[in-house]
Amino acid sequence: MNYWQKSNHKLVWVGLITAFIGAASLWAQLPQSGVISGFRVPDRDKQGRLKSELIGEEARIRPDGKVDLMGVALNLYNEGVRDVQIKAGQCQYDPTNRVVTSSGPVRLERDTVTISGVGFRFDGTTKRMELLDQVRVEMTGVRRWMKTE
Repeated sequence: MNYWQKSNHKLVWVGLITAFIGAASLWAQLPQSGVISGFRVPDRDKQGRLKSELIGEEARIRPDGKVDLMGVALNLYNEGVRDVQIKAGQCQYDPTNRVVTSSGPVRLERDTVTISGVGFRFDGTTKRMELLDQVRVEMTGVRRWMKTE
C-alpha cells in the first residue's frame, strides 16, 4: 500500500471511532431499560452535513445498563457523501466501560476495499478496534497503484 491508501484506511477507523463515541452520548440520554425500534443516530458537522449515522433495527436497554443492538449499520460520510458502511447483525454496548463487542459477523465496505470478519471489540477509551476471527480483506482496482515489472 502506498501512503495515500494507508492514510485513507486510518481515516476509516478514525471515523468509526468518532461515530461510536457520538452514539455513546445518545445512550446516556436513554431510559434505564426498554426497547427502541428503528433507530437512527445522526452526527452532523457545523455546516449540517452528515459525518456519521448509526442505524439499527432494535436497541434493547438491559437492566444492567448495557445495550444490545440488532441489525446495525454505521455509515461514515465525507463532506456529506457516504464513504464507508459498516454492518453488524448484532453487538453489545457497555456505556460504563465504553466498549462495543460482537461475536457475530461484521463487514466494512468502501469503494475499493471490503473488510469482513467474525467478532469485534471496540474500546472507546483507547480508541482501538479489533476484528477477532476470520478476517478477510478484499481489494479491487489494486493494479492502479501497484508497480508491475
